[in-house]
Amino acid sequence: MASKTENAEKMEVVFEVVPPEGGWGHVITVSLVMMNLVTLLPLLAFGLIFGGFLASIGDETTGATASNGVYNTVQSFTAAPLLQKSTSLCEEEIRKQTKPLLNKIEEGVRSYAHHRLSSGNILLPEKRVSIVSLGDRARSVVTVDVDNENEDKKTCHPSQLIDLSLLRNPKYLNIATGMALSFTADVTFIPIIPSVLKGASFSEHDIAIAMTVFFVSDLACRIIYSIVSGLKEIKNRHVFLIGTVCLAVSRTLLTMRSGYWWTMVMLAIQGFVRCLIQTPLPLVMSEEYHDNFSTAYSLYMVVCGFVNLLLGPLMSYVKAATGSDVMVIHLLTAAFSICGTSWISEMIYSKIKRMTKK
Repeated sequence: MASKTENAEKMEVVFEVVPPEGGWGHVITVSLVMMNLVTLLPLLAFGLIFGGFLASIGDETTGATASNGVYNTVQSFTAAPLLQKSTSLCEEEIRKQTKPLLNKIEEGVRSYAHHRLSSGNILLPEKRVSIVSLGDRARSVVTVDVDNENEDKKTCHPSQLIDLSLLRNPKYLNIATGMALSFTADVTFIPIIPSVLKGASFSEHDIAIAMTVFFVSDLACRIIYSIVSGLKEIKNRHVFLIGTVCLAVSRTLLTMRSGYWWTMVMLAIQGFVRCLIQTPLPLVMSEEYHDNFSTAYSLYMVVCGFVNLLLGPLMSYVKAATGSDVMVIHLLTAAFSICGTSWISEMIYSKIKRMTKK
């Protein structure tokens, strides 16, 4: 008994470092930052940069809305099948595309790295895993040696790219439509902010300050949200709903007055609150449909594309018919309201249904 106690005391707990601390998480994070810098930020600054040009050829709000709508629509329709397809073919596609480069790297390093690569094969299961080159190590660490000749080659037909069966689920349809409405109402508002402020007699300098306040508030909320979500488990759908309701209220308050400080405060609040929509957006689908996330999120992208396709021209029509940027803001506020109302109604209905079953 004493020997067992001594052995138990000598046992050491070995902790394994997992991503992102010890894996590829940091590389993925840096890649996403760079991708957003070259794609998302130019879109957000589109109205500020090209506002004068759009005003010279027609209406600034209509031009910014149309450009933003086309971008988001194309992004949604192209991203959906790519996301669905990449889940099963990503590794093979990357391997085929990078094979010529990897072969060149392998030839260059084989002369002095062969013995190191061989030692890696000794440590790994025989005939199962091999380290083929430093290029492969940097890309995927190990390559499984599987005989592909006996495997059936899978084909991916266009009809298999997106599973439409989820659209028959009322809950999913409500979630996807609400997310698409809120996301579209958020991103389409940013390009027209300069036009709205210019219509309220703000100078170019004041507009630049207002946009800075808006995005700094957004950044501050993202940092706070990351810390809070790391310390406490939160329901991302509830966070998304809170952000939707708060944005609807703040947009309405923004149109009530046009004073300098009132506008700055309202834009700061909206920049802070929009993080509650943008950050947990994919996590909502992950929580509700974690078993088939790629299918659920891909289909959401399709729904979002249709919403962009409808809301963009509708905003242009409202602007042309009324000549008022405030009415365009009210249209976007209505999109937030539809999402909030439908989600709250569904939650109340689900709660009543659970109570009646008990």
